[in-house]
Amino acid sequence: MTRPPRSFPSLVFTAALLAWGVAPPGWSGRVREALRADHPNAIDVERMERGYYETLTDPGRRLDRVGRAKPEPPPTDFGPLTVPVPDVREYVLKANLSVPHRGATWATNARGMRDREYAVDKPEGVFRVALAGDSIGAGWGVEPDRGFEPTWERMLDRFAPAEVWNHAVPGLAPGQRWEHFTREGWTSRPDLVVFQGTPADFGWDDRKLRSLLPKGVGWDVASYKEGLAVADARPGGDEESYKTALRPHREAILGGVYRTVAADCRSRGVPSVWLLLPRVGKPTPPADRARLVGLARGAGFTRVVDLSDAFDGLDPKALAIGPDDFHPNAAGHALLADRLEESLRQEMTTRTKLRRPRDPGRPLRGDPR
Repeated sequence: MTRPPRSFPSLVFTAALLAWGVAPPGWSGRVREALRADHPNAIDVERMERGYYETLTDPGRRLDRVGRAKPEPPPTDFGPLTVPVPDVREYVLKANLSVPHRGATWATNARGMRDREYAVDKPEGVFRVALAGDSIGAGWGVEPDRGFEPTWERMLDRFAPAEVWNHAVPGLAPGQRWEHFTREGWTSRPDLVVFQGTPADFGWDDRKLRSLLPKGVGWDVASYKEGLAVADARPGGDEESYKTALRPHREAILGGVYRTVAADCRSRGVPSVWLLLPRVGKPTPPADRARLVGLARGAGFTRVVDLSDAFDGLDPKALAIGPDDFHPNAAGHALLADRLEESLRQEMTTRTKLRRPRDPGRPLRGDPR
């Protein structure tokens, strides 16, 4: 398949933790100018978004049916992309898939990650990043090599050996994302952890917990203990009583998740980046952005990267995977990867030794060699 040209800015693991080289001058600006539009399209983003999250948070959700204003009745299984698990995550991605899905190929590796295969034992000299995220992090609706994660990995790997392990799972609330990473991610021995969120993270955990707690699920999850204590939530309630108890404390619940992520990484000596990504066609209200960024800064992440303005002023029709969906297409993911590289290149501080130069004979990820 013919691919559009991408920038591959330089990577230099020297004076910074991730101090990468300079992007081709004007590349990002040219992309923005090509996509800029005076009049945003008239997608009813709020209606679509409610349908998307209601579908994904239903206990019998199908991950291949999103973007509807009214979710369909839950089927008898968890859909073709997931498998249920008996813990707070509710489900994980099926391993070793390669199926058509929403106009693209949905592929997972042997570990159930929407990613390529990696050796568990980290090769000498390789800088390994681990991503915990949701559907945007997983590249929902785009080809496996066109999400911001594989694009960013190629940027890094072009100039020094680098891997970005994608542990993102669509539909998981922030606390569920971290529980999934805790169970699956640390075995990779990452040098850096990126915890990805969106403006929809406010209230996502309490909506999940109100249906899980009556089943006895979630009480022992470390990232939720602080928030449940603040809400004075106790076993024995029903969904409505937990809704009443948790809803006023959604900020405390999310803050507890963030603090757990940062503390877990700190205890292992691994730097952590909190990454805020936008949704296409829905600019982040300044108050919501300030609250989220404030929570992340207060939680103690090594670095806070706010890309919520990445799509501002651009035509949603040119960036979304469809007219009724806020997920970015390949062009949107390329913009996110470019902004992420630029932000970390400029702002990260020294924490690692010089990595060995990349072997010019080793094929890059996605190269037809």
